[in-house]
Amino acid sequence: MENLSVEKERKIGIILSYVQTIFSAVISIIYIPILLNGIGQDEYGLYQIMGSVISYFSTVYSSLNAAVMKNYTEFLITNDTKKMENTLAISKRIFFVISVLIIIVSIPVAILFRKVYSNSLSSQQLDESLWMFAVMIANLLVYLNNSIYSASIMAHEKFVFIRSLTLISQIIQPIAVILFIRKFPYAVTITVIQLILNIFIALANEIYCKAGLCIKIVYHGKDTSLVKDILSLSGSVLFVSFADQIFWKTDQLILGQMYGTAIVAIYSIGSQINTIYIHVGTTMSSVLLPMVSKIISTDKNGEKLSKTFAEVGRYQSIVLMLIFSGVILYGKEFIKLIAGDEYLPAYYVALLLMVPYTVDLIQNMGNTILQAKNMYWYRARILFIAAIINIGLTIVMSKYFGIYGAAGATSISIVVTSWFVMNYIYSAKVNLNISLFWKTVAPIWLYGVLPFSIGMLINKIILNNAYLSFAVHVILYIVVYCFIIFVVILNKDEKEKIIKRFKTKF
Repeated sequence: MENLSVEKERKIGIILSYVQTIFSAVISIIYIPILLNGIGQDEYGLYQIMGSVISYFSTVYSSLNAAVMKNYTEFLITNDTKKMENTLAISKRIFFVISVLIIIVSIPVAILFRKVYSNSLSSQQLDESLWMFAVMIANLLVYLNNSIYSASIMAHEKFVFIRSLTLISQIIQPIAVILFIRKFPYAVTITVIQLILNIFIALANEIYCKAGLCIKIVYHGKDTSLVKDILSLSGSVLFVSFADQIFWKTDQLILGQMYGTAIVAIYSIGSQINTIYIHVGTTMSSVLLPMVSKIISTDKNGEKLSKTFAEVGRYQSIVLMLIFSGVILYGKEFIKLIAGDEYLPAYYVALLLMVPYTVDLIQNMGNTILQAKNMYWYRARILFIAAIINIGLTIVMSKYFGIYGAAGATSISIVVTSWFVMNYIYSAKVNLNISLFWKTVAPIWLYGVLPFSIGMLINKIILNNAYLSFAVHVILYIVVYCFIIFVVILNKDEKEKIIKRFKTKF
């Protein structure tokens, strides 16, 4: 791994991220039905509700991780070893304080949860939920205090190691869960297994940083400006992450309080499909922060940054259009296989969430640019206001339209934020060439009609075995899609790059 060039690390890291996403989708076909049968719909719904609660705490991890990586990367570019070591040391102290605060805050949150859900959950479910909450908090603390190592690995662009480790965890977790729920058929079993796996991942990251990258955590004294930078970016990312949780998790909390755990289980299937879509859309930009920081340090007029923004959006559009069109064509089949006919409403929930979020995903590199330029507060303020509005809309619309109302409220909020306001921010405040972006991206979505039309014909192929029929549909559509993309959409340079890449095996 150490001998790989940065460019190869980045490419293979992106590929491994896509493999993780594909693997998650495949595992869902096998894992979710077994999980539903193993612990039941109510236990699965309870697991989703508790995951929604803990997700608000997990925003702290993502925000601090981004801040550490950004500051550490800047000092890595200038080879300032002292600043690099001090960044990690100061961050470790900040994380310890925040860990204590999380423990303190979790106590009243647990009490409030029990009171709010006393009418919609049974006494047994309430007791189990508190145990799950405690395990999830412990899991978060492991994540949080390991983030200085995971951020360091990402800053050094050692994507192969960290993505491989995550993929291994993804393989082990469902196998372990399936084995243990046979004897312990409870939602809390899943959270305990997740905690154990994350402890091993944390230890592996720490060992790799110290032994493989020779990273040191040394305190070189107080650095007010560094602390300010870390907390400033952390605050903006925290606001965005918190708003994201309102978008994706508050729906389930509100539905759970109104209708109970069964409807949450249905909604969560559609939400999970959208989550996979989000993971695909953020995969490429998630490894680009170090590269973007380097571009900003040398690109004075912003021309190269705008060009890179458009190019990444183009590549992300190609991948996202495959997922989006595939869900439209074969999403019902997928849900029937993993959950059954009673979960078909999740198909429409998934589409209601995916349609508006597509624009945000193809422009996801814009978020990375905002972080690198210390301008992330623009997105933070806008998204947080939209998220608060989403709560009100969800409460009102869920009363009249159930799960569709909850998904529709989220869609409206995303459209206002991503389709209009953020494009204005990118153009007026960040000085990105938005016209160039849409000229580069729009043709891909227009040409998407071609493979989609053939996909509708493929959908008419009916085989006796439902699993085989679904597999044939998906495989044929992917082949047709890739062929049309290569022949019709890609330009000469892009075709040559792909051919060269296959010849050299990356």
